[in-house]
Amino acid sequence: MKFLLAPLIFLVLIGSVFAKPGTGEIRRETAQINKENRLASISARKAERMASMAAIRDEKKKQILARIEDKLNQINQRRTDHFLKVLERLREILAKIESRTDRAESNGKNVASVRTAIVAAETAIDAAEEAVNTQAGKIYELTVDDETTARSDVGETMTGLQEDLKDVWQEVQDARAAVFAALRALVSIVGNDGGTATPSATPT
Repeated sequence: MKFLLAPLIFLVLIGSVFAKPGTGEIRRETAQINKENRLASISARKAERMASMAAIRDEKKKQILARIEDKLNQINQRRTDHFLKVLERLREILAKIESRTDRAESNGKNVASVRTAIVAAETAIDAAEEAVNTQAGKIYELTVDDETTARSDVGETMTGLQEDLKDVWQEVQDARAAVFAALRALVSIVGNDGGTATPSATPT
């Protein structure tokens, strides 16, 4: 295990990130636009919310339900923002793996298996990012048709959010696994050569 961790830590910490020029910035801008659109939709939703809760006569209960709805959307925002940061970090790690692979190839190593693993990791990250962006665009609304079913309506919406986030989390985990598969493929070829000394600090 230490044999695998040393190159990983090294890859995470060394040098600048060799990503395609501008791609990271474009992704961040796209994510920001999606976030702004989502917040605008949530704000517009507030004006319509009371109509969807017309079955609730008690104003205090309406306010409680409105706060719950806001909370659900805030949770979705926080989790999807976190997932996007994780994916950006995975892209950085993968870029370093690719750079190290280029160096190994220039030294005469057969890196075909690593190239295949890198492509698979890129595909997994892209799929996860698409899933996260789709999830980020969702708005969770509480529609209460009957005051007696309010509790179950809230429960169904909360369960829906949990299941959706779990599905997206799995996509991110798959991307993470694909990146580490690329790392293992690289380590199996180059080992610990090239001065990959273990750093004194661990990445956060």
